[in-house]
Amino acid sequence: MGGTRDHVPVEAQLQVAADRAIELARVRFGERLLDVCCGTGNASAAGAAAGALVTGIDLDESVIRIARERVPAGKFEIADAIHLPFANESFDVAVSTFGVSLLLGQAAVGELLRVVRPGGRIVITAWPETGSILSARSILRRAVAEAQGRPSSVSNSTSWHDRGTVRDLFAPHSVEFFDERIVFEAASSQAVAAQYYDHHPQWLQARQVVGESVYRQLRERATRFFDEVNEHASAWQATDSYLAAVATLESEPGRASFPADAGRLERWRLLLRQPRSPAETAAKIENQR
Repeated sequence: MGGTRDHVPVEAQLQVAADRAIELARVRFGERLLDVCCGTGNASAAGAAAGALVTGIDLDESVIRIARERVPAGKFEIADAIHLPFANESFDVAVSTFGVSLLLGQAAVGELLRVVRPGGRIVITAWPETGSILSARSILRRAVAEAQGRPSSVSNSTSWHDRGTVRDLFAPHSVEFFDERIVFEAASSQAVAAQYYDHHPQWLQARQVVGESVYRQLRERATRFFDEVNEHASAWQATDSYLAAVATLESEPGRASFPADAGRLERWRLLLRQPRSPAETAAKIENQR
């Protein structure tokens, strides 16, 4: 693993979905953001750019290393999304771009609801049952499962792309849904296969599990698949749809609402940016309490 350059061919094209997730989450300056199954840190980077205090978790140490390089101010831990190592109500916002949607819904959502405060927001993006990215990942996951003697099915028994299912998981909290699209591009089907099989850390780890011969076969199979879904006459292009779910957690009676907290943070930030003596600054902040 070389560093941030190694993730770019694959993850850069997914950055638009992470940016959209942060936008839908209405992330504000000074909020505590949890990026669950953070991967190489796309949503963490977008959240940090919005002024959030970022924490990210993932089970894969190789992608955690990249996320730390990309977001030096963030805190990143190797942790399980269904056993989050955080106290109740530790975060204002949680996002997961195509990560939590690979897990069993009840366990994953239960942990998100536990660590996000009342009045906070949770955003989850999920692929449909078919699509170029999900299918490409499925090819690899099945091969790794078979090499490890596990069931080759990649189904997690949760239909994250189904609005009713997701609404039930978050009940009684309100959930909004947004239909989104990403256009993936490369020079050719061979080039997009190379983005995964030559560069992506998770694919390179799988190479050690399945062996060189099987890995070459998987790459050839993936290349044929990318040929089949190609929408471009002279290069390679595929359009994938996905669903973004935005849950807003109900506030407890008597607790401050999100806009009030955000407004106070913004007032403090603006005050601290103005040139004043230490005594004047302290007095102004005290008046805002």
